[in-house]
Parts: sequence; C-alpha cells; structure tokens
Amino acid sequence: MNYKSMKKNAFKAFFIALTLIFATNLGQAQSLEEGIAAHFPKLAPDAPKGELMGAMAQLDLLAAQHPGEWAAQYYACFAKVTVSYGLESAEQRDMLLDEADAYAKTMMELGAENSETFIMKAMVANGRLAVDGQARWQKYGAIFSENLEKAKALNADNPRIYYLKGTSLFYTPTMFGGGKAASVKYFEQAKPLFAKESKESLLVPYWGNEINEYYIAECAKPGEVGMPVEEEAPKEDKKKAKKEKKKKKEKN
Repeated sequence: MNYKSMKKNAFKAFFIALTLIFATNLGQAQSLEEGIAAHFPKLAPDAPKGELMGAMAQLDLLAAQHPGEWAAQYYACFAKVTVSYGLESAEQRDMLLDEADAYAKTMMELGAENSETFIMKAMVANGRLAVDGQARWQKYGAIFSENLEKAKALNADNPRIYYLKGTSLFYTPTMFGGGKAASVKYFEQAKPLFAKESKESLLVPYWGNEINEYYIAECAKPGEVGMPVEEEAPKEDKKKAKKEKKKKKEKN
C-alpha cells in the first residue's frame, strides 16, 4: 500500500470513527426536522473545523436513518460540500464531493426533481470547481450553470439560484467578467426573494439570507477580492507635496 492510499484510508477511518461516536447521541426517537435544526446551523463557513465535521457526521447519520426522505439527503449533501471548502488536500476534498454526488443521486432517485435538488447539484459542481479552478472551469462551470438553469425553470423565485450565481461571479476575476459589480446585482435580486419565502419548516429549505447579506456588504467595500485597495495619501503628505510643488514653481 503506497503512502497516498494510506492517507486516504486513514481519512475514511477518521470519519467512520466520528460517525460512530456521534451515533450514541442521536436516538431513533429524534425526528428528522429536530435533527436538522440541531446540526445544520453548525455548518457556518467560519465555524471551527471540528464543529463542522461533527455536524457533518450527525447529518450523515440522519440521512442513514431516513433513507427515503429527500430532505435528509439534501442536508447531508450540503454538509459535504461545505466541509470540503475548508480542507487543504485536493484528494480529501474530492472524496467528500464524491459522497455529496452520491447524496444528490439518491435525491434524484427519490423522485425529487425540484428546484432545490438542482441547487444542490450546482453546489457540488462549484465545490469541484473550487478544488482546481484552472483545470476544471470548463467542465464544472458548465455543470454549475446548467443546474442553476434547471432550478430556475422549476422555480424562478428560489433565491438560492441568484445567491449561488452571485458568489460564483464574486470570486471570478474581473478580466473574466466577474467581480463585485457583476455579482452584486444577483445578491440584490435574491434579497427580496429570501424575505418572502416560507420559513415554517426546515424540510423545505430556506437557508442563505444571512450569507447573502454578508456578500452585499462586501460588494459595497472598495477594491476587488484578492486585490489590494489603494489607500488615499494622508493629509500631511498632500500638504507636503503641495509645498514642494510651490517651491519648484518659485525657483523657476
């Protein structure tokens, strides 16, 4: 067995062990919605890595306990994609995205060809793209856009369509048509749709409003993503420059 295989197997073993640990805390009596409500909020992008992985393990268990429930597969898929962004190893990220793809496939097999299913398939494609954008943009960029179009055809008022389109453009260099000016219109388009959608049950997903507001605020800041902001010279330096310019004129 080579070193790469050993690393991959060790990573798998870690998640299996983590799942078994959390299994003792998740009883069969807990309803699907209660489980989602307890663990889905822990998947915040800025959450500690251990907390993210713990929430992912719990949502894996829910999916296993509710194999016929579309929502169980949906949130487990969401967790895989979210955790993948925080890993450094491309191999480990792709392994989680393989598992996310399996959940998305199960969602389709359950007959859930709704707008949210295609939202999740777009998220998986975006996760693949994030692993190696230069090598994968042509394939997974097309899959991402195709699934957003399918989601839109089924429910054009789904705010996550425009939120995901916005985040994709936000991190795309301006020379390729991305940037803040290109993305903010999509975040703004999503905003009223987030406000009006039902929030009665997590079994009908309504996530995204808070992170959408974050990106609207980021778009209002000067500069582009990953680019230094040009700072205005201090007033003292401006005054000094004016004096030197005046002296030069007097000498002439």
